[in-house]
Amino acid sequence: MTEDPHDPGGERVILEELELSGRHLTVCEARPSDAPRVLEMYQRLSHRDTHLRFHSGFRPNAAFVDNWLDRSTRKGAVLIVIEGDTETGPVIADAGYIPSDPQTAELAMTIDPERRGWLGPYLLDVMVEHARAAGITNLVAEVLTNNCAMMTLLRARGCAFEPSSDLSVARVLIGTEAHTPVWAEGAPRPRILIEGSSGSWHGARAAQQAGIAIMVCPGPERGRAHRCPLLEGRQCPLVDDADAVIITLPPDDVTGRLLEAHERQGLRSQPMALSDALRERFGDIADRVTFELDPLVSGPETVDAAQAAIAEARDPDDQQGSQQANDGCGGPDRCDDAGP
Repeated sequence: MTEDPHDPGGERVILEELELSGRHLTVCEARPSDAPRVLEMYQRLSHRDTHLRFHSGFRPNAAFVDNWLDRSTRKGAVLIVIEGDTETGPVIADAGYIPSDPQTAELAMTIDPERRGWLGPYLLDVMVEHARAAGITNLVAEVLTNNCAMMTLLRARGCAFEPSSDLSVARVLIGTEAHTPVWAEGAPRPRILIEGSSGSWHGARAAQQAGIAIMVCPGPERGRAHRCPLLEGRQCPLVDDADAVIITLPPDDVTGRLLEAHERQGLRSQPMALSDALRERFGDIADRVTFELDPLVSGPETVDAAQAAIAEARDPDDQQGSQQANDGCGGPDRCDDAGP
């Protein structure tokens, strides 16, 4: 740490320093006095970059940056990358997170147009470490679906998607403790994991209206290191804590290996549904790991089928215990305040 002369009594928290092609770069926590240099970086963005970062044509001003740094540093953190002298050199990147609950934080980041390439993945790694140390398990970014650079960056880490009410915006989650995010601790049940490369699912709205939590995993990346825990012989927290799994991935060899990995892991008696294309190619596997559930029918029917399959897969002992509890208090109509 070094004294920050612009913030009396404060200290600049330096996280990393590196030399690259004769340039000295410092990654540190932002201070209020850094606001003018952060604003200068935002002003160097093109109109397209501004739209991708802020989802509008809004051009950030001093008041916006002051508020961004104040809210983030009080509740979460903003990390900045400074080139050269830490007090006078330009800010060439920022990345911040603001917790929305004790385990989840909203993520945003900006890279100077002249410094893109390796700096984005590097800064994201530093921020993930910072968030993990603060007790955050998931980082969530709202990304325009045409922001290919940000989507590629997040997918490379191993991400999942939450349903979004805006088709032009994707809610992308990354984990801080592994290369896979986890279900939020307070997420309702039942929980359905969709493994589909599009990152969305047609039945999500109907599922949410029925009180079902949905997470979409895009599956292993094709043609690159996939970082899929199941394919690496490890447990997947999204699969482990789901009540049902629906797979609509392409019917290729990678998906075939994934189905075999699902089978090896046992699936904890979860119902699994496969698209017709997967059933046709991998019928031998599908017959052994799949419950009757058609994932390609319209939303409400899919949700009804999923709920029925989940109920059928429950432990009979649990169902018997629930029935005994109901009998003991005069039936379900008189047990509204009792948890499952």
